[in-house]
Amino acid sequence: MKIYIYYFIILTGITAIISEVIYDFKEVKFLYATFFPEKYFKKDELTNWKLYNISGSEGTDFSMYRGQLKSNINITVQQSARESLITSLILENGNIPIWFMQIGKAKYSLWRKSKEYPSLISKEAIKPITYIFFFLYSFIAIYRLIKLKNKS
Repeated sequence: MKIYIYYFIILTGITAIISEVIYDFKEVKFLYATFFPEKYFKKDELTNWKLYNISGSEGTDFSMYRGQLKSNINITVQQSARESLITSLILENGNIPIWFMQIGKAKYSLWRKSKEYPSLISKEAIKPITYIFFFLYSFIAIYRLIKLKNKS
């Protein structure tokens, strides 16, 4: 049974690192940016936004939002969220407040009305922390798997 758990951990760790390489380490860069939020996160507004319904069935209000940043109209932001959440965030001028982070090609945006920076202890930080955990723990699993194979 231990062998299957080790294989699962190794496979998950390899999948996490492949995903990060393909997407230019977007999640890891987000995690890094949460350590220095004043430097990387900028409060901005989404202007000229359009709504695309992506919910597969009736009764759900899941939608894709696409628009330009107010500070730089050359940057297009695309993010999905519940329509009820977004309608509660829309400002008087019709724009949507967001926190925006860009490190290299990696872009990350969060729907936030608050004036607080995104923190390390947030639901958005769970994914990159999990990626790093599985990647690092896969080395331990490889070591223990080799040790088990050598015993038998």
